[in-house]
Amino acid sequence: MKRISRAKTIEHISKSDENYKKRIRKEFFKKVLKSDNCWIWNGETSLGYGVLYTHSIAIKAHRISYYLHFRKDPGKKLVCHTCDNKKCVNPKHLFLGSHRDNAVDMVKKGRACILLGEDNRQAKLTERKIIKMIKLVSKGNRPSDLAAKFGVNKNTLYYILNRQSWTKVTSVQQALDRLYAGEE
Repeated sequence: MKRISRAKTIEHISKSDENYKKRIRKEFFKKVLKSDNCWIWNGETSLGYGVLYTHSIAIKAHRISYYLHFRKDPGKKLVCHTCDNKKCVNPKHLFLGSHRDNAVDMVKKGRACILLGEDNRQAKLTERKIIKMIKLVSKGNRPSDLAAKFGVNKNTLYYILNRQSWTKVTSVQQALDRLYAGEE
């Protein structure tokens, strides 16, 4: 399968002759199960999204639906779902947006999975390492030296010490409470 930019996939259809557009429309609707709510894509999928292959190009079904119903090429914009159903191609459930719009929509609807502390795969530190750093700070070690020793940016440690990062991790907050109370 050719890799092609999202913007060129619909452009590929929009710049084609009318017979080709009719063939795409016919192929598209053969794979749609309509209901009063979501129209479910019943064809091939990729990462949960409906996909229609044309000339070795995979085009997401909801993007085709947007183009077919609104006669507008979404270009580089995302075609987002109000229903949050990846297989839905109902044009009433689709809207154009940016990556930011999509992320804001996801958070508003409670679909964002925000992993904190060690649960975040990108975390370079563990609770144990942070607590060790807090104890070393209490013994007079400079935060910038400790950050270098633990392989993180010095600002990372300053954010932790100033309760701007790792704020939801109870053991870290308790260690900071002891540090600022002079118990460490």
